[in-house]
Amino acid sequence: MTALLAPTVIIAGIAALAGILYLLQRLRVRHRPVRVVSTLFWREAVEEARARVLVERFRHPLAYLLLLGIVTLVWFAATGVDLDRRTGDRHLVLIDASARMSEPERFAETVALARETVAALPRARRQVILCAGEPHTLLVPGEPERLFDLRLAAYGPEACPPTLERTLADHLPTLTDSRAATIWVAGDSTLSPAILAVIPDSVTVVPLVAPRAGRSNRGIVALGVAQADSGTWERIDILVEVAGNGAETAELAARIDGAAISGGAERDSAPGGTRFIFRDLPATGGRFEAGLVGADDNPLDDRAARTLPVRRPLRVALSPSLAPWLEPALAADPAVRLVTGEADVAVRRGGEAIGGQIPALEFVPRDAQEESILLAHDATDDSARVLEEALLDLGLDQVDAMDLAAAAGRPITLGARPAGQRGIGVWEELLAEDYNFVSSRSFPLFVALSLRWILEVEDLTAEVAAGRPLSGHHRLASGGLVLDPVGDSARAPRAGEYADDRGGSLSVGLLDRIVTAGAEAIPSADEFPPPGPTTPFPTVLGLLALALLAGEWFLYRRGAIP
Repeated sequence: MTALLAPTVIIAGIAALAGILYLLQRLRVRHRPVRVVSTLFWREAVEEARARVLVERFRHPLAYLLLLGIVTLVWFAATGVDLDRRTGDRHLVLIDASARMSEPERFAETVALARETVAALPRARRQVILCAGEPHTLLVPGEPERLFDLRLAAYGPEACPPTLERTLADHLPTLTDSRAATIWVAGDSTLSPAILAVIPDSVTVVPLVAPRAGRSNRGIVALGVAQADSGTWERIDILVEVAGNGAETAELAARIDGAAISGGAERDSAPGGTRFIFRDLPATGGRFEAGLVGADDNPLDDRAARTLPVRRPLRVALSPSLAPWLEPALAADPAVRLVTGEADVAVRRGGEAIGGQIPALEFVPRDAQEESILLAHDATDDSARVLEEALLDLGLDQVDAMDLAAAAGRPITLGARPAGQRGIGVWEELLAEDYNFVSSRSFPLFVALSLRWILEVEDLTAEVAAGRPLSGHHRLASGGLVLDPVGDSARAPRAGEYADDRGGSLSVGLLDRIVTAGAEAIPSADEFPPPGPTTPFPTVLGLLALALLAGEWFLYRRGAIP
């Protein structure tokens, strides 16, 4: 049973009504004419017509029960009681509010169709969720329909990929018990075969798709950044891909920090679209923005932005005592500039003064530290997470640790400890020819990645798109909301501008092929008609109360009750 009030309040209300009616029944004054044939019976007639008092007997139980039944039914209807919560199918209504629904009037048409379905579903067994960048609950079981429009007024289609599947996956465990359930999917986004395969037979999926005219849309589906083909460390190449109807003839306008890019872009054909490649752009942290020229049905995928990386040369101070082993590897790194003056990082032996107090890659005697490779990290970082990430960040998965351990006569270990600044300590014995470490292909990679790890140089992320995991472990903030990954990669829920934990900004694009050129073969809602109208339980109670009231009036007219 569900109701707007607690069960104890409902029961207390019934008891109070019963007591009030009991008192009224005993205190009620009812004068009625009495015809007597003689004054001999006048005294008895007066006694019979006298008003009741509390001490008199309860003489009309049928009238009392009828009144009590009427007010009880009205009380139940006012409290919104629904007795059928534990019977019948449960219903989950998912409304698509992704960028696919941003076409003119499309979202309003879908909401109207969903509203019609929601009104026909049993109130106690339905739940309605808006699937936007984050899910928003519009109705929980038992809530009246009037709250649907009140809560929906604050939302609309967002620049995010479809989130129906993610929302359904979160709620599916509550629908997979012995009872049957129906999932109503309102919108143009469809469920993939993978999610449909895990839905049990007791759950029925019904699409709710409003009829639509032909769709003409093109948009930006990729915005990638890569190291420049020229090999220059401080330069990058950017690829922008356009797909959809008319993408082959699309025109693109691109800017960095509001200024047009000189030289334009190379144009190349792609399956179902066109690629634009911008070469040798400066990696100075500007904001790159690309936009399609001309309008179409969906404006949310016509523009995309990306915060460009910052790539500065790594100034390295190298100890002369290590030059025979380290200089070839450093010279092969396009990011490294060997300097004798001011440096960003030092490569030295333990105890040497080269570089002073700057972060360093140090080679120390084996007896000086227990671990073969010891990472000094910021005190705010978790050592366990640092170790987990270091296996890939330093390329250690490419090192033949078994061969090194056999040559060293002890295991090759990796450790981490908090410190005032980043640094790496490595056994200097590993530089000896006996270990075959310096001559291996993994050694230049290890040195290059170690310098980048110490200086916290970010890798070039191919794409930064809404709804997809971001590389690294960011903390993002948007509109006062902090998105903390808590051990996982952060996801930007929608396209837009975010602040990150490194003091910079992050531009996130929509970049979703399903939004731009998704499947069009969506079943019509006519193939799955909405459930037949049901009479709300409070309405039934009100009708019963009217029937009892009519019965009381009939009995009164017949003289059966006073």
